[in-house]
Amino acid sequence: MRRAPFPLPVCASFAILSGMSTLILLGDLPAHAFAAPAAASGGKVTQAPDVPTALTLAAQGAAVLFTEAGQDLATLCKHIRDNRLTLPVVVCGPAQPAVGAKSIRLGATEYLTLPLDAKLLEALLARLLPPSPEAASASGPIMGDPKTRALYDQVKQY
Repeated sequence: MRRAPFPLPVCASFAILSGMSTLILLGDLPAHAFAAPAAASGGKVTQAPDVPTALTLAAQGAAVLFTEAGQDLATLCKHIRDNRLTLPVVVCGPAQPAVGAKSIRLGATEYLTLPLDAKLLEALLARLLPPSPEAASASGPIMGDPKTRALYDQVKQY
């Protein structure tokens, strides 16, 4: 069995369990374009210069990985699958349908055209980022039951 040239733990679900939402930007994507939408969604932005660094960061618990269309997407998606990481990959590139279709075929979750549209990025992050622990625990059909809600509120005090 061939080993990866960089360490990867078995599971990267720490981000979801801890409520932390890290966005990894692979390559030269402009961090300033992601900072405000990420903060509004409760996330933070981390830059990765290359695929091995991005995968190491992903294994430490990232919520979403954004990459440029020119990066090695095949290797990136293969390592994510091989290491059973649950990590959406969003490719950002030119407004060329062929590039977007190729990215999706290689394993990307989404394709965004550059320059980035702030409203589209905010909507995408709202869909991809895990909810905060407070929002997740205070919603849903189970929490709609008054008795369950009262029990939850009592237990939460401890």
